[in-house]
Amino acid sequence: MPPLDLVIEGGDVIDGSAAPRVRQDVGVRDGVIERLGDLRAVPAQRRIDARGRIVAPGFIDAHAHDDRLLLEPPADRHPKLMQGVTTVVAGNCGWSLAPLRIPFERVPPPLREFIGRDDRRFARFGDYLAAVRGIGPATNAAFLVGHTTLRAQHVRDLDR
Repeated sequence: MPPLDLVIEGGDVIDGSAAPRVRQDVGVRDGVIERLGDLRAVPAQRRIDARGRIVAPGFIDAHAHDDRLLLEPPADRHPKLMQGVTTVVAGNCGWSLAPLRIPFERVPPPLREFIGRDDRRFARFGDYLAAVRGIGPATNAAFLVGHTTLRAQHVRDLDR
């Protein structure tokens, strides 16, 4: 059997099942956890010493305002990944980057700050999703369409 791609050694594994933490190694091949346990004798291309650290599956940020961040190229030290967040839910608080078809001047001030004034505006929600897919974001993402974004396009007087 070929060597594992990665072995994370000696960390306290908390798997999210409510089971007690277990000090063990985690073996990864092709981005998938393949083995758990004592992997000292198992060949690996790379090893990471996790003694004194927690090894856990990614966390979900269910209230993220990362609509713009998802359009940034992934970086080695991505702010969400550095916190252990691997999935975000964007489009919270009624704001989303799409669909937005109105002139910038008609956008309500809080939403105006959120969307920014650059050229990355999306008339269709599918266009935004395609742009995110094209970037290949550092995190997984789920999306909400903001009700304020929709209202701004269809209600003439937002202060009524």
